[in-house]
Amino acid sequence: MNNGINILLADDHKLFCQSFQALLRQISFVQHVYIAHNGAEAIDLIRKHHIDVALLDVRMPVMDGLEAAGFILQNHPKIKVISMTNYAEDATILDMLRVGAHGILLKEISYNNAVETAITEVMNGRNYYSEEVKRMINVYIKSLNESSRTRFTPREFDVLRLTCKGETAKEIAKALNLTHGSVENHRKELLRKSKTRNVAELVSFAIRNGIV
Repeated sequence: MNNGINILLADDHKLFCQSFQALLRQISFVQHVYIAHNGAEAIDLIRKHHIDVALLDVRMPVMDGLEAAGFILQNHPKIKVISMTNYAEDATILDMLRVGAHGILLKEISYNNAVETAITEVMNGRNYYSEEVKRMINVYIKSLNESSRTRFTPREFDVLRLTCKGETAKEIAKALNLTHGSVENHRKELLRKSKTRNVAELVSFAIRNGIV
């Protein structure tokens, strides 16, 4: 990851923004932190400045964080989007997964090293889910209907299951005793069958449709 990345923080609570901005500025590789108080302001700042990572609160006036995230992911695909929420509700978290956010962060734990870890992970091309989000995903995986698996081969299902848990291709290859190339080929086939464009969309698809 290159040094000197630019962060956009969008949240309608001004005191939270001030304290969170101070926290972000303490991270060694953060160069600038831009502040917006709704999704529309966030998009306007993206048009004016080079942004590497957008941290978006889900619930904001004018344009909420989900709508803003969808716009950014579609029109500015190089920007990494991390959705934030105060509410560890399944429906809210699923909405974040469905929009395709690269990371999901609960605001109540954002003052520890989770925020730096989240930014590092997404900048390195991985997804970041907090432990609470991983717990929710695991609950869904355990409760899914066995009959919904038939569209994928057993090996594709294994790769999808570990992908949904946030495992990297290298980690999946080690766990399943496969080559890295084989894992990537299985992922490409999963993307083709699910008609998704990337890992974030694939995870969302799997959870939404009860695939794994």
